[in-house]
Amino acid sequence: MAKSNGSVYDKISVYAAAVVLIVLALVFYKERVLFSDSAAYIVHIISRNHFELSLHSRFVGILSQILPLTALRWHASLRCILLLYSLNSILIPVTCALLSLHWFKESRTAWSIFLFYTLMSTWLFYYPVSEYQMGLCLLLFYNGAYNYYSSAGRSGTPAFLALSLLLIPVVIFSHPLAMPVFISWLLLKKITDKYTWRQLLFPFVPALLSYLVKRLCFPVTYETDKAKGLDNFRNFSTHDLFSELGMDFVRYILHDYFLLPVLAVAVLLLLLKRKNYSGMAAFLLVLTGWWVLVTTAFSSNHYDHYYEHMYQAIPFFISLYCCHILIPALRPYAGRLTLLLVFILSLFKINQGRQFFEDRFAWFRRGFQLMETQHCKKMAIICYVVPGGATCPSYWSVPYETLLLSSLDARRSGKSIFIAGRREEAQDAVNVVYDIDPIDDFPLVPERYFDIKGYPYCHPPFSEEQLSDILHGKYSSPY
Repeated sequence: MAKSNGSVYDKISVYAAAVVLIVLALVFYKERVLFSDSAAYIVHIISRNHFELSLHSRFVGILSQILPLTALRWHASLRCILLLYSLNSILIPVTCALLSLHWFKESRTAWSIFLFYTLMSTWLFYYPVSEYQMGLCLLLFYNGAYNYYSSAGRSGTPAFLALSLLLIPVVIFSHPLAMPVFISWLLLKKITDKYTWRQLLFPFVPALLSYLVKRLCFPVTYETDKAKGLDNFRNFSTHDLFSELGMDFVRYILHDYFLLPVLAVAVLLLLLKRKNYSGMAAFLLVLTGWWVLVTTAFSSNHYDHYYEHMYQAIPFFISLYCCHILIPALRPYAGRLTLLLVFILSLFKINQGRQFFEDRFAWFRRGFQLMETQHCKKMAIICYVVPGGATCPSYWSVPYETLLLSSLDARRSGKSIFIAGRREEAQDAVNVVYDIDPIDDFPLVPERYFDIKGYPYCHPPFSEEQLSDILHGKYSSPY
């Protein structure tokens, strides 16, 4: 993995990893698209025939919507659109990795991107709509560019300046936590990588200006809770370290993400061996600081994949320094073997994550069978346990998920399930005619993809316990 070798092995390994990720994105396209925000995004794109920004108001999301929107305008099938949505999302890291391989003449940046997308992705591989992840991917690419131009003494060239002014605002605008990550990155570049403050002044100034423009001119309502979380961090309490979010993160570190602490310790030992004590302290401080920040600031924002989503800065820095200082320090065969082992174990963990979706889809299909017996295309129910968790994303996105899953074979097979929190909400839904969400009159077009427009909601005549047993396959509907 020498920086300038451009060896055949390095190229083959990067291309092979890219092919593996593309294949997985195509094989698991339903799992990657038919969940939470991703499902809502694609329904909005299809219905409005343009890029969807209203859900999160983060323009970096456009990068993942180019192929499905193009397919929609060419009147492709729904299955093709979903396939391309999944493919488009994985092409973001793949493109950055391949560009870095040929542009920067090294494979470290490419592998840091691939490890970032796989190290802690039991959930996130199947949640490709994360703008936070896209922003950090671009920051890894920019780190490679920064090293390349700085080492060659060309950090003042028009090419680097243009690339910086293009990428830095996109990174900063991607998520409220992007600016703190950027500052942490600069801190490690100064202390661990021995860059001078003068060298780091240029990336910092555009980042600061981007942050101020975003904060003052483009406030985003969706990000209010994230900003409030950062404000709440000032009222630090050790009690928050033992919140549900924090304990879930520790639990999953031990069970699923054990590679993170192993690689972090390996980086720390290498810095210790080099007697880079300040770099060792800075690296440990950044990892610990991000764990404390997220755990305390967002302790009340716990649901499903949040322990992967909000803690992404930790695998970001571990992937970065594992590939840029740890692997090159090993003998070539040892470094390559380490990368291969880490990548394979990460893919194994990703594969384990699909069980969640298999259980969820089976639950949906039993719901569709029940709806057939009731002769309805839209169903409003009370159900407190849905496979994958009984919290926010498990409920609000179900109408979108079920509509897409049921419409894959033919538009006439389309169905939608709405899950209410109270009996009154489910009963109220029966009396309205909204097509996808009883709370929002959403224009569900074009009709060549979906056929539930104007149909009434039904409410099956079962108790909540009976309905739960039916949907979980404990016994069949008597009808």
